[in-house]
Amino acid sequence: MDGDRGDATALATSTSTGPGMRVKTTAGATFAATGFFQFETGTSIGRAVPGQGSNTGSYANALPVGAVIPAGAPTVAAALEGQRIAAVGRMLGVSTYPAAPGAHFLTTASFRFDTVAPGALTLGLLDFRNFGSFAELELIVSNHGSELFSWTFDSLAAAQAFFDDNVLELGMLGAGSQDILIAADFSFGNTYSKFDFDYVLGAEGLAPVPEPQVWMLMLLGLTVLLVRPRATRR
Repeated sequence: MDGDRGDATALATSTSTGPGMRVKTTAGATFAATGFFQFETGTSIGRAVPGQGSNTGSYANALPVGAVIPAGAPTVAAALEGQRIAAVGRMLGVSTYPAAPGAHFLTTASFRFDTVAPGALTLGLLDFRNFGSFAELELIVSNHGSELFSWTFDSLAAAQAFFDDNVLELGMLGAGSQDILIAADFSFGNTYSKFDFDYVLGAEGLAPVPEPQVWMLMLLGLTVLLVRPRATRR
């Protein structure tokens, strides 16, 4: 996207909805100078891994199947052992070249689901990859707009240490509807730069989701219940 001078915002979005889960990702930037920006987003439900990308973007897969925690993140694996995995994802911040002065690159992922009992919410940070000139990274996690965690990293060393195989215990969720938002705001120096990290979200008490075959049978049963009374009245 080309941006004119003056404050402006560009945004890309992706949404997936399935039984018991809605996931949405966004990626964009605010900038005050002419520049060329590219954004990518991707969402899925029930796949093995999140999408990949080479531009500023956010990718999330809710209710993943198979192994989602790599061998290089033993701390996260231990913390989430036996806990239901709600989602896995990746967030990337990629600056333009030459870098747009004052630009902020914002990525988000939101997950809406129900919990049937109180339980812990855990964010596992798996790894952090970097190239170029780092300026600042802000990470925010919230539920229904209430902030659960917020921190700003102003050095590359601090960000690397924090995002590499680290666990954030975000507190207890009550039973009911949840709306978890993860947001990362990247800003860079004056050269081409790329930074990204992977995460996994664990939620105890996550409502069970029927297998696709069971879900279709439930829909078929509902159809029969709706159709049968009409047939009886004839």
